[in-house]
Amino acid sequence: MRAGSVVYGTVGMIGPGTITRLGRVCQRTLSAIEDAFKQFGGGGKDRKAIADLENTVVLDVRAPNSTILPVGVVREAAKRTGLLRGYLNSTTVTNTARLLKSFYDENGYVLCEVSSASIDPSGIVSLSVVEPRFAEEPVGMMFLKEMVVSPEDGRTLTFKKFNEMQERRKVVKKLKREDLNTTFVPTKGRTRGDIIAKTLGMKKGEVFKWDNSRWQSVANSGLFELVRTKPTKDKNGNVQLVVQATEKPTRNLEYGVTKSLYTGEWEGESVSPVSDFSDSGSDSRSSPLSSSTLSPTDDSDEGGNGGGDPDELFVKRGATFRVHKPLNKICYNSGASASLEKTATFGGASEIIGSLSCDVGPVVNYIPLIGGAHSLLTTMTGGGRLTHESSVLAYTSSTIVAKELVPLSRGNDETKKPVVLGLRHSLHASSEKMPLHEAQAAGCNAKIRGYGSRSVGAVSQAATGTVEVRIPSNFNGKYGRDLGVVLFGDWVLSKGRGKGEKGSSEDVFDRKYSVGVGIRGSAMGIPLKYDVGVNKEKDLVTSFGIGGDFQV
Repeated sequence: MRAGSVVYGTVGMIGPGTITRLGRVCQRTLSAIEDAFKQFGGGGKDRKAIADLENTVVLDVRAPNSTILPVGVVREAAKRTGLLRGYLNSTTVTNTARLLKSFYDENGYVLCEVSSASIDPSGIVSLSVVEPRFAEEPVGMMFLKEMVVSPEDGRTLTFKKFNEMQERRKVVKKLKREDLNTTFVPTKGRTRGDIIAKTLGMKKGEVFKWDNSRWQSVANSGLFELVRTKPTKDKNGNVQLVVQATEKPTRNLEYGVTKSLYTGEWEGESVSPVSDFSDSGSDSRSSPLSSSTLSPTDDSDEGGNGGGDPDELFVKRGATFRVHKPLNKICYNSGASASLEKTATFGGASEIIGSLSCDVGPVVNYIPLIGGAHSLLTTMTGGGRLTHESSVLAYTSSTIVAKELVPLSRGNDETKKPVVLGLRHSLHASSEKMPLHEAQAAGCNAKIRGYGSRSVGAVSQAATGTVEVRIPSNFNGKYGRDLGVVLFGDWVLSKGRGKGEKGSSEDVFDRKYSVGVGIRGSAMGIPLKYDVGVNKEKDLVTSFGIGGDFQV
């Protein structure tokens, strides 16, 4: 120990009881320091130096070996506890360490903590912190398999072999699965630890950080039946997150229902439209679409929409190139796409459309203490339309979507789910030259429960809002685990395109809202929902859908 400094407590263990132990260590510090000075030949002069340091006013507090704690946070914590401009003692050290531990925990650094504090003659307190880092392999997988312990000889058998044994012996009263004595034994698995580490955002050499929302996405992904985590330290003090799991049997089920945002039709409902890249044939239905080959009065059913509106989209062909996470250094979630397409309407008008789109987000922030979260997603699009008149019409659009989930009751991840308040709001705006089918797609995205899929129509501006109270059933039964009730309220304000009395285009403002209740469940792992609502016109409307409710 260096003469001229007072050290308060050193704690080597990492765990939630560190602050309590730190307080106990501080109470025994004086006698330990005096003994240490005696070993170095110190006498009365050294004891006086110790007493002088204990009465030294603290002028500054630092955490020199921390890579996580901001200087302002350390000083603010010391100021709140009376350590800054006060004196170094067990009370101020313990309270400061407790506040800094709270900062660590709220930001996901759950294994970090303050281990000791020292003061020098100039009145500067140095806090020593423990900030363990990830090992070479941040995540290690330990696969387990549940097996039956034979009641006769203690052997471990698979459930299949145990049932076969009972069949051979013609057991009258077979033991049920819940009555069996089972154990878990190590086995081989398929899930790679580096993929789990990438999903959790864990990298070697970085300070251990725990993101509970990312872990929930892994735990609920369908890969595992039972799973738990345990951080372990190697001989160098680095941490590896050990995932102990039983994997689910391999199953692949791809399901889906396709509905066009541009025409509002279900996949397979009508005959496939004619390609506008055909080069032969005199029939207008197999020749290139133009104003001379397809009349606006064509009302055939093959066009999917009946051909009633000559401005409706008839054919859309093109290609889209997407890039995932192009802004990875700035934002964790981002995307960009470039699109080139050729369209034709029922009226025969054709044009080439090129566009660039960029998604920033969703940027997710978590609400400490209550366990909530909110996210923000921004989409910006710019493009141009090359019409048959060889003129270029530029257009832009932008959309902002904000979501928030706030627990209204307490729960735990295993047996009890909390009641959750869900909020979703969006704003959309586009320029005047936005293609009609894109404006219709924006209208479909702005639809609310209680109305049809095309009730909003083509929009240039729209604001939507959703408020939900999600009440889980918390049944322990096999089929009741995913049941729940949702109370909802939806609204939309839109500015769309319409035709006036003389057929000219004019802005149409509309307002819609609805309230209702929904039932949530699942079948074969497929989330299902059924909603009953009353809209502004006091119509009772029901709807059935596939998929879960929105998440942040």
